[in-house]
Parts: sequence; C-alpha cells; structure tokens
Amino acid sequence: MKSTDFLPENKISISLALGVPILVGACATPNMPSIEEMSLKDNFIASDEAALSVAALPSDKNWWISFEDDLLSYFVEKALAENASIEVAFANLKTSRAILARELLSRTPITSSGSSLEYGRSAAAGQNFELDGSLQLGASWEWDWVGRVSAQIAAANATELASQELLRDTAVTIASDTALAYIATRGAQRRLQVANSNASAQLDGLNILRDLYDNGRATLLDLARAESQYHTTLASIPRLETTLETALISLRTLTRSDDPEDKKFYELKSTTQSSFEIPKVLKPPTVSTPIELVERRPDIRHAKAQLIGQLASSREARTQLLPRIQFDLTFSNLFDDSSNFGDLNTFGLGIGPSITWAGPDLRRTYANIDIADARTQAAQAVYEQAIVAAISDVETSAISYLQERKRLKDLKKAAASAATAHDLARIRFEEGLDDYLDVIDAQRTLLNAEDQLVQSQIETSRRAILIYRSMGGIWNSDDLETHRSKDTTGISND
Repeated sequence: MKSTDFLPENKISISLALGVPILVGACATPNMPSIEEMSLKDNFIASDEAALSVAALPSDKNWWISFEDDLLSYFVEKALAENASIEVAFANLKTSRAILARELLSRTPITSSGSSLEYGRSAAAGQNFELDGSLQLGASWEWDWVGRVSAQIAAANATELASQELLRDTAVTIASDTALAYIATRGAQRRLQVANSNASAQLDGLNILRDLYDNGRATLLDLARAESQYHTTLASIPRLETTLETALISLRTLTRSDDPEDKKFYELKSTTQSSFEIPKVLKPPTVSTPIELVERRPDIRHAKAQLIGQLASSREARTQLLPRIQFDLTFSNLFDDSSNFGDLNTFGLGIGPSITWAGPDLRRTYANIDIADARTQAAQAVYEQAIVAAISDVETSAISYLQERKRLKDLKKAAASAATAHDLARIRFEEGLDDYLDVIDAQRTLLNAEDQLVQSQIETSRRAILIYRSMGGIWNSDDLETHRSKDTTGISND
C-alpha cells in the first residue's frame, strides 16, 4: 500500500483538529458590549480612543500667572519641576509605555535559541563515555485571527493613556496645593499683622488708661476690661503663628525645598514688609460646560481610559474561547563523538502550525470572562461617578467663589466703618464724653472686622484656585517635561 492512500484520512484529521475547536468556541462565545452600548445618556463616552488627545483643547495650564505674584509663580514652577509625586507619575508613564512597546512586539515573529551538551555513558556494562549535543534556532508567529493580540495591545494602549492622565491629574493637584499653601502662608502673615497691630494699639490705650487710673480719671473696671481685651488679642497670636509655620512646612514639602538658605523662602518669611499682600486673581476664571469639562478633567479622562482598557481586556478574555493558532519554524543540529558539527546528516528542519485550545472544558474561560465583565461594569460606574463628581465640584467651586466675593465687598465696608468708629470712640474718650468701655468695644469690633476681612480675602483667593483645580488645567507630558527641565530660578534667587 502506498503512503498516499492515507492522505484523505489525514486531511479529515487535520480538518477536525482545526474545525472542531473553532466551531465549538464560536458557538460558545457570549456577546460583548461595545463602548457605544455602554454610553451615558449625554454621550459622554466617545467611541474613538483618539478623543483622549489633549493637543487641541483650550489651555489654562499656567493659571497661577493670573495672580500676578512673582513668588507664587516661583513656588508653583518649583513644585512642578521637583515634586516627587510628579516624578513617580512620570516613572509610571514610562513603565506603561514600555509595556505597550512590549505588547506591540506580539505582532512580529518571536525567535528563540538553545543549546545542550552532555557527556556520559549508559548504565549498561561495557559502555563508553560519549559526547552528545544539540543546537536549536526557532521562530514563531501567532496568527491574530480572533483578535487576541489586538485586544492585548488595545489594553496596553489604554493603560498608557490612563498613565498620561494620571500624570496630568498629579500635576494639577500639586500646582493647586502649592498655590493654596502659598495663599495660606500669606493669609496667616496678614492675620498676624492685624493681630499685632491691634495688640499694639490696645497696649498703647492700656498704658494711657493706667496713667488715668493713677490720676483718678479712670475706674478699676475700665482697667480690667482693657487688660482682658489686650491679653485676649495676645492669646490669638500663637495659633496664628502655628498656622503660618504649618503652611510654610507644607509649601517646603511640596517644592522639595530642603535648603534653609533658600532666598525665596527667606523673602517669603520676611517680617520687615510693611504689608503682606494676599494674592488676588485679577481675571476671574471661566467655567466650562459639562461637555468641555469631560474633555478637560484628567480624572475623568483617566477613568475613561481605564474603561476602554477594561473593554479590551473583556475582548481578550473572550478570545480564549477559540483556539490559538501559531506558525513555528525550527532549525536544529544534533552531534555526537562520531559526527562533525554542521554535518548535513545531523541537520533538522521543522515547520508548521500549532494549535492550542482551552476546550473542551471551558468553565475556567467563562469564569475569566465573568471576572472581566464585572471589572468592566465597575470601570463604567467609576467613569460615570467621576463625571457626576466633577460637575458637582465645578458648580460648588463656582458658587462658593461668587458668594465669597459678595461677602468680601460687605466686609470691606464693615472694616472701614469699624476703623471710623474706633477713631471716634478714642476721640470722645480723650475729650471726656464717653468712658473707656466704648473704646474697648470699638477695638474688639475693629479687630474682628479686620480679621474677618483678611479671612475672606484668603477664602476668595482659595476658591478661585479651587475653580482652576476643578477645571483640570491642561498639560501633556511634553509640557511637564519642560517644567521639570527648566531653571526654576528663572525668577532670580539672588
């Protein structure tokens, strides 16, 4: 019988080997939702992954410049250049890019090589020692007929996009935290200045009152009230000093300024300034629409990238229901004591497809699909919640900012009136028209009005920063690389 007589049977065997897993797997493949099917009511989820590009978006990335405070700009730039959290985010981005590059190699053939060398003899009596060895060189390439490789690449690409957005989110947080720490520092300095100024005025009045008491022109009750007011004001100063030191520590930590001789910090801490100005935003921030917000906020874009990646992982899990087809090519050379290396008689060549399949028991595969689908549902919920939280964040920040500005206007008028009342009370007391109780009440009112005014100035600037923060800012990795490579002493440190 000729060997060709077996050819039809071999063809049938090969067809069964290929067809049965494919047919069973295809019939067993459950439907997978697309990103369009998972869209929100307002179409917040885009089907095109390229929509995550930040290149064409409007940019307020240098928003802190609108405060026109050189020291504020210096510290924010320094934080963006040197903060360790941004460094970690950059390292994570590099990691995800390396993983993506590795996954892209799956589209190309994979080569391997090996060798072995053995010197020994059989356990049977009378056998001689023999040398045996082999060399192998192989290559394999997977036919991505079910999209397994493509799904893995898509997941890696989404992870890389998510890392970019996490980097942006970190930068937004660090920049705003630094600005908030700077505002807190200036605010504490201004409140200390107000408290010290009032304490000084109260001490002057107390000394005058003591002289009047010695001359019988003031009562002991007036003196006790004045002393109580003075020491109450002094008692507020240690807490304000603690607030100041805490803000300075936070600012130093954010900017990684460990040098005690840093002249910028010396300038910031200087107590010789006649007035500690709290930075005010000169151009109120513009609040975007919800759709623009989705395009800008890095936390939303991060959640979206994770959802895209999880959908890709769900696709990859479903590809395990179908067989994996791989084409292999192997060259080998066997040699021993009796053969020459490279002898054609010892040369071997192998070529052909290999098929692997998880079936016929696909229970583990279905379990993996269920896991991937559950994670996809969680990722969608995180994405939806990120949008809802972001819109709420912006609305709250905008309303708070506008209301605080209204409050600030009234507090300015109140402080001016309190100063006038204080001056009049002093004059009327010195002319003998009123007792010192009116002066004490006027001093208390003035201190409270001035302190509330300063606190409102602090809060107005804080809430302006929080609006910028809620809008997300716009950076890409190149922008942040520029921040980290620039000389942060561009504002002279001399």
